[in-house]
Amino acid sequence: MAIFGIGSIFCGIAPILGKNISLQFLATLHIDISSPGLIWLIMARVLQAIGGGAIVPVAMAIASDVYACIGHHARAGPGHYRAVTEAGGAIGPLYGALIVEHLGWQYIFYLNVPLVIALFVAAWFCIPRGTKLPESIDWLGAIFLALALTCLSLGLAQQGTSLGPAAANATTPQNNPLSLVLALVFLLAFILVERKVSWPVVDLQLFKRFPFSAAALVSLLVGAALIIAMTNIPIFVDTVLQSSVLDSGLALLRLTVMIPIGALLGGWLSHRITCRVTAIIGLLFTATGFYLMSHWPAHVDWTQMTMVPSRLALALGW
Repeated sequence: MAIFGIGSIFCGIAPILGKNISLQFLATLHIDISSPGLIWLIMARVLQAIGGGAIVPVAMAIASDVYACIGHHARAGPGHYRAVTEAGGAIGPLYGALIVEHLGWQYIFYLNVPLVIALFVAAWFCIPRGTKLPESIDWLGAIFLALALTCLSLGLAQQGTSLGPAAANATTPQNNPLSLVLALVFLLAFILVERKVSWPVVDLQLFKRFPFSAAALVSLLVGAALIIAMTNIPIFVDTVLQSSVLDSGLALLRLTVMIPIGALLGGWLSHRITCRVTAIIGLLFTATGFYLMSHWPAHVDWTQMTMVPSRLALALGW
């Protein structure tokens, strides 16, 4: 949380840093420094992501551990945790839009600071103290995994990187093949490391269990679909419908507000109709929702924009 808070501060002051601290040394690396404030913002977001990336798995582990200790059914814990998590995701777009419209985007990051302080105090006093275990950290595996995912993101992103040759006579920006090859190389290196270390980042033996592999694949695809929807809806409202920032937040709220309800509903259904049937029903509803969204006209009305994402979010949640 401390790293996340420091990253948030640097995100807010990125324009000031861009005006007062020279990044001329990056020009020798063929990095465009015409927008130094943007470069500082990207670096601060990386720092913020490192802190946020540490919070999520630790919080899930703590929630599962505490839930098991008080004797509740193991399947119910993740549903409750996801419901609380997604409730924050439902509130975020709305209060974020209000802040941007009335105070400016920097205050989204400044407001993280008092929240982090409050959570820091709560965690210190409320989370039970643990016992230090002898496991070592798989730094090499973590580095290879991070490099593989970074290269994959840059390789798939149009204009994401200038590495490698550009396609001749290309009319649109192309994906970068060299970054994709590097992603594959780093992934293979990651797999080799994970097979040798005692305490790997990812235990590859788990993927020998077909139910685990199937669930992981479904989680990957559903997560990708959810992020696509959460990214495209505000962009659609802002660029196509040309509505305000607040309208973008309200449009995204239609998607996120039903996810916590879906998480609780999915946990409840898993006890009664099994996890398999619950997952299949949820995926069918999800596919139907995305199909209906794909047929939105350029000037979709707000009623349609409310009904389809709400049903989609309900299915994604469970």
